[in-house]
Amino acid sequence: MAQRIGAAAAGLLLLLPLAAGANDDGPPPTLLDWSVPGQSFTVADSLLTVPVDIYGAAYASREPAGASRDGLTAAALVQPEIEHNFDNGWNLGVKTSFLVHHDRLAGDNYGDRFVEKAYVYLQTAYGRLEAGQADGAAYSLEVTGPLVAGPPAIDDANVTFFIDPSTKKAFTNIFSVRTGVFASANNAKISYYSPRLVELQVGISFTPGETKGVPFFSHAEHAPNHQHDIVEAGANYVHGWNKWILHAYAGIAHGNIDDRTPQHRGLLDWAIGAQLDYKLPHGALLAFGGAYRESRGYTFDPDQSFSHGNTNAIHATARYSNGAWQAGFEYSNGIAGRVPGMPQLTIKGYEPSVSCAVTSNLQLVGGYQHLDYGRSDGTFFNGKRDVTLDAGFLYFEVKV
Repeated sequence: MAQRIGAAAAGLLLLLPLAAGANDDGPPPTLLDWSVPGQSFTVADSLLTVPVDIYGAAYASREPAGASRDGLTAAALVQPEIEHNFDNGWNLGVKTSFLVHHDRLAGDNYGDRFVEKAYVYLQTAYGRLEAGQADGAAYSLEVTGPLVAGPPAIDDANVTFFIDPSTKKAFTNIFSVRTGVFASANNAKISYYSPRLVELQVGISFTPGETKGVPFFSHAEHAPNHQHDIVEAGANYVHGWNKWILHAYAGIAHGNIDDRTPQHRGLLDWAIGAQLDYKLPHGALLAFGGAYRESRGYTFDPDQSFSHGNTNAIHATARYSNGAWQAGFEYSNGIAGRVPGMPQLTIKGYEPSVSCAVTSNLQLVGGYQHLDYGRSDGTFFNGKRDVTLDAGFLYFEVKV
């Protein structure tokens, strides 16, 4: 399988120069001019849509201690949304996301939840209100650098390729790099997003406790060092001049702690990021950027927020787009500082990839991922304090 995946990725790279130019005036260009329309229905003067997102990868990984493997990983989301448009231009809706299938290497960004999102929103001329199980403002407005495809990336990965033979779970769970503030995850919250005025949009969220469902009504379990009353804010700025477009981001979250044990304290998590796009001749686009995040939470876990030490990560990316094709490179570096009872953990990695939008429903990405993990004491499954992981992959995503 390794040879087949490598050949597929190489074929995509060889075809890249043949890509057609982008069309700024129409829908995103694709290699084949056909598509499958999404499902939508009219219900009592409201519009019901049922998007389906199926994604995953065929991969060949190389791990030490005889843990290398070839395989296929996949996940499937169904995301029903119903929206009612009022005569004054306001919109009222309910948006949901159900993780109907996933395995141990894909689809587990929110911690193995069938109901990933379920919230009510009201979009008005004065901004947007959301209430329910949703992302927070500091995560929704993030800018962390351009990616060819998000799920198989190193940063904020939702598809990975390495299994820890000692736990039979994804090895990257030990320390997942994510440079957008994700402190409140999809816990129940209320959020407000301003209109984009003078190129700036801001948002603020309040999460009463670490629980799913309805904010203020769903009961949050009180456990040692759990966070509550999490306030987070995000800002997203976009400015264009001549052939350049700047995207900038800042996010921050602060929480209070339940049943504090020694060495722990309330959450503080912040990040900044930027992306710069440059329009090339014939519709091509060059984009590059990155982000930095720092948190009191060990490995960015809000329930392990310590008085001393912090976790930080840096992310840098570049992407070239031309018509239906994209090619990119990603670099990530994270450090979880040593805290009482926990070793210092480090991760460094890079990933080149190339993508083709075959149709408006199907995206294919060929790539290679290299990761180096290290720890100050203790050992990984290979009996050492460092481990190197490599994988070639052919990622697919089908959206209807």
